[in-house]
Amino acid sequence: MTTTIKVIYNAAYGGFNVSDIAIKRYAELKGFILYPESNDIFTTYWIVPPEARKGILEGEDWYHASLDERMQSNKAHKAMVLGPYEFDREDQTLVQVIEELGKAASGLAATLMIAELVPGTRYRITEYDGYETIELCDEIIWDIAGAQAARAAGTEQT
Repeated sequence: MTTTIKVIYNAAYGGFNVSDIAIKRYAELKGFILYPESNDIFTTYWIVPPEARKGILEGEDWYHASLDERMQSNKAHKAMVLGPYEFDREDQTLVQVIEELGKAASGLAATLMIAELVPGTRYRITEYDGYETIELCDEIIWDIAGAQAARAAGTEQT
């Protein structure tokens, strides 16, 4: 029996993102306590309480900060939030969430799918307008620089 690695990708135009219910289920499985904050557009799912959110620039502080300070703030923010776009594509807890919830795990304009790959398979996820495809290294047809000119001149090396 061959084991496989499950890889998550988005099979719809719009982009990879998970739904609010999927984030909540993921947090439950991971044992995270969520501290959601909502506005008219979206909900931010913090995994630390407000008093523990150190190093994050907000408002005017952000606009007056140096590039390095902004980058440090972004890094701190990313470590403290479960965002709908920020998951590792081989995260097996997220795979479980998608398998449990089905279509309900997909966020706005997303259709999350799971591909099964043999361990050690070289792959990459390519994207066009949010629609993703898993490309396997062995399936890519590579061009060779200068090959067309060599064929035309009859000097192609084999």
